[in-house]
Amino acid sequence: MKVNNKVFKWHIICSSIIIVLVLLYIFIFPLGNEVVNKKNYKDKNYIGEAQEFLDEHEENMKGDTIKSVEEFNIQQDTFSFRNFGSRASSGGNCFGFAYVEKMYFLGDIKRSQENDENIFGYDFVNINKPLGNYKMDQDEIDNIYGSLDNENLDSYDKFVKLFYDAYKPLDTNLLTLYNNVLFWEKINFEDIKDQDMRQVLLAINYYQIKQSNIKPNIFYMPKVYKSKNQIRMYRWDYLGNNILNFFKKDNTVYKFNINVKDITGKIDNNKPILMAISSGTSAHAILGYAYEYVNNDILKVYVSDSNLPLFNNESKAFYINEKINGNTFIVFKKINNEWQYKYDPYINNKYIYEHQFNSYMMGSWFEIY
Repeated sequence: MKVNNKVFKWHIICSSIIIVLVLLYIFIFPLGNEVVNKKNYKDKNYIGEAQEFLDEHEENMKGDTIKSVEEFNIQQDTFSFRNFGSRASSGGNCFGFAYVEKMYFLGDIKRSQENDENIFGYDFVNINKPLGNYKMDQDEIDNIYGSLDNENLDSYDKFVKLFYDAYKPLDTNLLTLYNNVLFWEKINFEDIKDQDMRQVLLAINYYQIKQSNIKPNIFYMPKVYKSKNQIRMYRWDYLGNNILNFFKKDNTVYKFNINVKDITGKIDNNKPILMAISSGTSAHAILGYAYEYVNNDILKVYVSDSNLPLFNNESKAFYINEKINGNTFIVFKKINNEWQYKYDPYINNKYIYEHQFNSYMMGSWFEIY
């Protein structure tokens, strides 16, 4: 078989050009990205920009109107009990909370799910009330969260309490790994008396564990990196994602810059939006249900946060709901013609997350589901 040398040469030339472009994309272009480390942290100009943004208080900034998902009632359509950790998910179940709230409101949640190898399924056949109506009695609450009257580290609250009271585990990441490897267990919430409540908890746990199988619609790349190698890692991911999208093997779109219309558009279409935010070392999931433009350059997206649930009407602390509602939002601000964000609820003169979640954190990403 005779080979056409001219065609063969063009194939070689085209392939070489593609390889060179990929190498430039991965190894040369990233050098222009913002890299922050211990050596240059204080010298970076953007630090001042970040600090100014983080120090701003938007609680009293108001726009003309708040656009909400129609018929979404945060008191009724979100859980009235707080996020909890378990040995199956030691960092909490925030994704499971937000996912069940979103899908249940839309009527898209699977009504029953069989047990998997390592996870109990759930049965929503009899679940027909608003999610805010599902509650636990005090014994059940103590059983899940633990009480603060002893030194046993069997609940997230006690862990945090003792941690800030000078209790120092050797390595919290190692502790999490230790729990996951040696104490992995299928949780069935068998101590919960109300069977409907038990099924709700099983669903939350199920989707938390299955989070890795639920792909985001959009993945926003970090704006700031710890090292050039971290940039290259994300660039490989970006390139691989585009190739998979070309062959329709992946529905997640990777983007470098935030487009707030990706968020407001979903709310305009009356769909709550599940958002996952990263601090670079940890992550949290929240549910957006309304937005408000303060002006052309500042947008507030109001969210339900499983770490900050609204108290039910019978609670003595019902008065604090107004403060939670009014101050639990993500702020997007256009700075130097790019949208930056921060999630930093300021309630009762306290930053709940102490500036952890924002686009200026090294390696912080942002996802939309």
